[in-house]
Amino acid sequence: MSTRWYAAATQPASEMYAMENLINQAYEAFLPLVSRTVKRRRRLISETIALFPGYIFIKFDQEIDRWRSINGTRGIRRLLTTNAETPMAIEPGVIERLILQSRNGGFEEIAGTIVRNFKPGSKLQITDGPFKDQEGHCIEADILNVTVFLSLLGREVRVSVPVSYVSSAA
Repeated sequence: MSTRWYAAATQPASEMYAMENLINQAYEAFLPLVSRTVKRRRRLISETIALFPGYIFIKFDQEIDRWRSINGTRGIRRLLTTNAETPMAIEPGVIERLILQSRNGGFEEIAGTIVRNFKPGSKLQITDGPFKDQEGHCIEADILNVTVFLSLLGREVRVSVPVSYVSSAA
């Protein structure tokens, strides 16, 4: 088997802590970050948060590396696994595209985007970003983001994306 990317759930708000501990154990880890502007106390403040809160990506060879130790890493809750308790590999190219995007300016949420009329349950198409060309169903929408159910990694995943990355599916 070859080296693949896997996802791990982190302790609440511990993505950076988990990343440091994985690197200390000589694992290759990736934590995509997003820059966003929020309004606090009548001021616009820029902050950096995890693109996928509560998750981090780790690259290892399931047959060679001692991957079970990842579950005991500080900041990590557990590796995402199949029913057979083996780590569930992420499709080839997905994390590589995220890494490339992060190197080419990263991810950014911009305040003041025009609100579109996305109704809960409506079918949507992601037109930009790491989930480009994915289709899903709208859960809710506000001025900045649309929350969408996407089918990723064999599961229905709740994802929040900027409204500028979404259009109504035909």
